[in-house]
Amino acid sequence: MKFLPENQKKTLWSIALLLISIGGIVYLNFFRGGPAPEPTQDMIDQAFQNSRGGSAGPAPVASPTSFQSSSSLLPYGDKIDTSIFELDKYTVLKRSPSLSVSPEELGKENIFE
Repeated sequence: MKFLPENQKKTLWSIALLLISIGGIVYLNFFRGGPAPEPTQDMIDQAFQNSRGGSAGPAPVASPTSFQSSSSLLPYGDKIDTSIFELDKYTVLKRSPSLSVSPEELGKENIFE
């Protein structure tokens, strides 16, 4: 397996392209633009309210920072409502529909003919 072409001109072009690509990646990742600004609490509250669709008016929405200050793991309390799993459609097993294949769908008996 040859990594570089035999022609010296193609080899130089390949190395130049590789160096330009590496230089571009380093420039774009490390030297372009400054650090992202820290979001303010107002920006967080506005984004959180917009994600809930509360554009009709100010709705009482807890901000993400209040979740962090809470000692519980869950954001809306320490209980999970599991009553939905007690419904009949989740507790009753259903038989899968039967599979019927017509002779037209089977194809050829000998695929090499």
